[in-house]
Amino acid sequence: MTVKCLVRRLPLLTVLVLLTSVTLARAQSTLPDVDFLLMIDLSVTDDWVRFQDEVISTPRNSARPVFITVVARRGESRSITVDEPHFTAEISSPASYDLVKVTLAGKVTAARTPGALTPFQQAIFDIQAGVIDNQLMLTYGPAVLKARFSYLKLNAP
Repeated sequence: MTVKCLVRRLPLLTVLVLLTSVTLARAQSTLPDVDFLLMIDLSVTDDWVRFQDEVISTPRNSARPVFITVVARRGESRSITVDEPHFTAEISSPASYDLVKVTLAGKVTAARTPGALTPFQQAIFDIQAGVIDNQLMLTYGPAVLKARFSYLKLNAP
């Protein structure tokens, strides 16, 4: 290939690279958000009360997400960010070891899904298999809550 030929084809190559970049960006922006539902169990009611105070004092239209972390193997951790969080607490009698059952519903946005959802799910599978301790940490603003995993439901429409 001569230099003249390469110079003539250079604009065409530039256009192809730009089209590929735009197509990839569009494909990523059309990924769906994932509906996220997590149920956790608590035995320390004081921790829940402090966490709930933070939830209640946050304005409804706030964009504050909740960060969920699972301590994985060898001291590593797997975290996921859940947007538009909604919390529900269930307190029943007679009290068992788990005094409060909390449900967190929200969305994992398409922008966050590819890099975070699979490692987080793998950590949950490791909890199920007994490979790692059943311990999650939820962070919502300055409030931190330690709990045990109970149930996870994901829905990608």
